[in-house]
Amino acid sequence: MPTSNSVTHTKTNAVNNAEPVKPWHRHFWPWFIIALLGTVVVASFITLGIAIHFDDSVVRDNYYKEGLAINQEKKLDERARAANISAQMTIEQQGIRLDLRGELAQHASQMMLQFIHPLHADNDLTVTLTEVIDGTFIGNLPRPLHGHWVIDLQPAPTSTWRLRSRIDLDSSKTFSLQP
Repeated sequence: MPTSNSVTHTKTNAVNNAEPVKPWHRHFWPWFIIALLGTVVVASFITLGIAIHFDDSVVRDNYYKEGLAINQEKKLDERARAANISAQMTIEQQGIRLDLRGELAQHASQMMLQFIHPLHADNDLTVTLTEVIDGTFIGNLPRPLHGHWVIDLQPAPTSTWRLRSRIDLDSSKTFSLQP
């Protein structure tokens, strides 16, 4: 018979044999559940850290204003189409040569060529092209570019028309721009 000083936990089975009961921390399932919950907490903190460190540059803060400006951009595209403007662009090392054809093309002495990265807005680049001969413009890239880009060509300083195209600089160095 147990004394009041020594309490032992026993469990009786169907045969009335007494076997000691293990404390909770000696069982597998409590630790398995704690490990699952701990993994979720750690993964949540990792996800929070990623969300804080890397912003989503694809989503713009002023999306409403940009949505309203789409109609204005379409008018620029339509004006380039109506004036039959086209261009042939060649990229060599860090230099750009652009041959421009069309009715409104002769009225510009400079062109603004934007290289827009499809995923990272901080990689976007604007190059000013200067006319050297009638309809031929040249410019320099500040760094070599690789991969996929969206290019946007407009006359400077006022945008009266626009040519826009998607290019892959890894597959070719000569591109035809059509409205």
